[in-house]
Amino acid sequence: MLLKVNPCKTAVMRFSLKTHNTKCTYTLASSNIPSVDHYKDLGIIFDEKLNFTPHIEFITSKALKLLGLLYRFTDIKDFRGLRSYFLTCALPTIEYCSSIWSMACETNFSKVCSKSKHSLSALYNTGYATSKTNLKKTF
Repeated sequence: MLLKVNPCKTAVMRFSLKTHNTKCTYTLASSNIPSVDHYKDLGIIFDEKLNFTPHIEFITSKALKLLGLLYRFTDIKDFRGLRSYFLTCALPTIEYCSSIWSMACETNFSKVCSKSKHSLSALYNTGYATSKTNLKKTF
């Protein structure tokens, strides 16, 4: 039994550290398969250089939208409720498959961490009873 592949749902991506990656034409069932420079699979955006820059930009944007709600929750005085929101909504978005992409480029990972810590510091600056050491332990 042969593996059936749909050419319309298939793409080619070559992984290389070269600056000028050679583009080849691939065909399957007499139709050309497009070549892509990044591809999303199981929630992770892979790129040609495997530095995960598109993925980190995506999760940073998504996490900032979720963390922006912390600024809007000014009526909530319970720090534990806000902390619970962060731990259940924002942190899983940030940490999803981080064991794969976090070591690829340290500067990209520090970008994600700094945005998250900035949003967490909003809790600290709005007068909630917490200390900076607890803030670091939370993240």
